[in-house]
Amino acid sequence: MHSVFNYNTLQAKLDRSTRTIFVELSRSKNDHSINMEMLFELESLFAWLTNKVEIHSVFITSEQTQTNLFSSGYDTTNIKNYSAKQLEKLTEKLQKIVQAMQYLPQTIIVDLKKGAKNIGCELAIGADIRIAHQECQLEFNHNKLGLVPSSSGMSSLSIIVGLTHTKNFLLTGKAIKSPMLLNSGFVFDSYSDFNREDTINDLLGSIHEQAPVQRIQTKLGAFDLERTKYDQSMKVEKQISKASFITEDWKNIKVDLETSKDDNEFMQAKSMSYVTKLTLVKDDNSPDTLN
Repeated sequence: MHSVFNYNTLQAKLDRSTRTIFVELSRSKNDHSINMEMLFELESLFAWLTNKVEIHSVFITSEQTQTNLFSSGYDTTNIKNYSAKQLEKLTEKLQKIVQAMQYLPQTIIVDLKKGAKNIGCELAIGADIRIAHQECQLEFNHNKLGLVPSSSGMSSLSIIVGLTHTKNFLLTGKAIKSPMLLNSGFVFDSYSDFNREDTINDLLGSIHEQAPVQRIQTKLGAFDLERTKYDQSMKVEKQISKASFITEDWKNIKVDLETSKDDNEFMQAKSMSYVTKLTLVKDDNSPDTLN
């Protein structure tokens, strides 16, 4: 395989045998948490891929770490220092990237490995196909961080798995194990430590064998079937996202969510009744509540 870009947070290599770009998230020390630099580099890569119809597939995974996660999502060590404007910019960039993935001419596969959290899960939503280790666990734990899913974590997720599964995933924040991910349709196939390479090669080989024009037409046609619903739900999702920043609750999270026994000092719901009303009436022409 040949390296095609020199990035700081990504590794990108071309496999000519299946015409696949292999992309690895490469922030190993942070369990591949997503920051603005990574999003800018993904945006650059996807812009380059827009006209590269000779490339058939994009396989996105992450470098090996001790946890073997695809992405830990938000960097919980640094997020406490983010301003509302910084979080808004990161959210908007991720929204654009997830949407761009659905318009690219290549078939995009994400390998979730043994798991992902919050916006790591949302990045994977942009893929056409998702695979995972048989021990994979996903956590849509945005609410535990004082945030909300806002980069297709409500809109596209409900299209993929349905409203019931979406509510179960988002409103509990519990770890979703591989059998449920497979049954819900969020994950297409799972693998073990012993057959991962065979599973990947078989999948990429099947995509490579397809007629290129018809493969692209099928991908875009399938997305068009749900585009109206997607556009409407993304508008609502963006409104809720902006309203959620008002609380600045993410500044009060406990850094170690797994071991902390203290309650996070989040704003009480009774103090936010006016914000709930705001999300129902605010449109794109309304004043920016973050100013």
